[in-house]
Amino acid sequence: MIKLKRWFYNLKRNRIFKPEFTLKNGQKLYFRLMLPEDQPLLYELRAHLSDQSLSRRFHVDAYRITPERVQKIIAELVQVDNVAQTALMALYRDDMGEHIVGVARLALVSDDASGQTAEVAVIVRDDYQQQGMGRELLRRALRLARLMGFKKWVAYIQTDNLGALRLFRSLKLPTQAHTSHGSTELQIAIE
Repeated sequence: MIKLKRWFYNLKRNRIFKPEFTLKNGQKLYFRLMLPEDQPLLYELRAHLSDQSLSRRFHVDAYRITPERVQKIIAELVQVDNVAQTALMALYRDDMGEHIVGVARLALVSDDASGQTAEVAVIVRDDYQQQGMGRELLRRALRLARLMGFKKWVAYIQTDNLGALRLFRSLKLPTQAHTSHGSTELQIAIE
């Protein structure tokens, strides 16, 4: 992987990609890396996710995601080192502060002779879905993953989540899919 300081420096100075993105509805969003102090923003994001969105992202029935489990998940999500794992957030700002619209998370899962593999996961607030946000998060996460030195992605998607499957396939990258027990594992070459 390239050194954290170099790619983070470039990200902060907007040398990796444009910091803003305009949704189909005209709203402007901006992107930045997740920080540990973003924990309250993730609680707010949780309030804007349907049971189906939670189930699709975490692969469990929403009723099993107790408040205690939410607290544990959020505490884990903000623990990023920006070397083996990172999270890119799409946000908007208003008079009340920042608000997360979506998150793309990358986490190192293997480092073998074929190169480093990162698991990728994306979630978008329900009221921001179908506006190009998921694809933009993936596109930017792809650029970030390449800069971090990852060679492959792996994504686990519920087989009936056709929107997510289409989203990953829209990147037009070499992909192998393996389906078992209602889950599809996508292995994606990203170099």
